Amino acid sequence: MNRIYLSLLVSILLSSCFLEKENCDKMTKITSEEDYNLLLCKKPENLAGDGTWYYNLVGKNLNTQKDTLIKAYNYRWYDIIESFCEKGDTLVKKKDSPVVEIRKKDTIYTMEWQCGNPLINGVSFRDFKHPYQKI
Repeated sequence: MNRIYLSLLVSILLSSCFLEKENCDKMTKITSEEDYNLLLCKKPENLAGDGTWYYNLVGKNLNTQKDTLIKAYNYRWYDIIESFCEKGDTLVKKKDSPVVEIRKKDTIYTMEWQCGNPLINGVSFRDFKHPYQKI
């Protein structure tokens, strides 16, 4: 009986690791496809539709000067990015790059996508001290 429970536990752990790796690979592919140079007209908004979480990035495409709506599907990463963004900031993301720049009036933040440990200005998001963070 204990072997059955042990086998079940091992199966669950292995499938969990596989699904996490699969999700990580999927988010890395989605992130690498993104390409924008966007002046935000409002703070990014977290939404859900069709069982999928995403962020709406609303602003002006600085390359075309057109109003633009971008659905950012790597919501785990954008949960971090969103906390740094406000109306008037510029978000710059180049295709095939894991980096988003958040350009503020007086500061530039670089957010680098890495599975399980995104970086903010080269520092793990777990260790980075946000300037607005209360200690």
